[in-house]
Amino acid sequence: MSCEGPGALCSNLQKACIKQHRSEEATMFGTLDSYHGIHHATKKEQDYQPLIAAINADFSDGYAEAGNAAEKTDDRG
Repeated sequence: MSCEGPGALCSNLQKACIKQHRSEEATMFGTLDSYHGIHHATKKEQDYQPLIAAINADFSDGYAEAGNAAEKTDDRG
């Protein structure tokens, strides 16, 4: 799980508790969400080049492989 994961999980659980009218649990999950939100370091600049390279590789290779596999099994997609 990424460093933002526990905060997001607690936030989602807080929302679920609010919908179920469980205010005590919602407050506790809100506290945990605040703790994780404060204590994770965010990067100021993201390097998206590895992601872009992976997406482009998938477009160029992955779709061709999937198309060939579909043709071999007479799959119309």
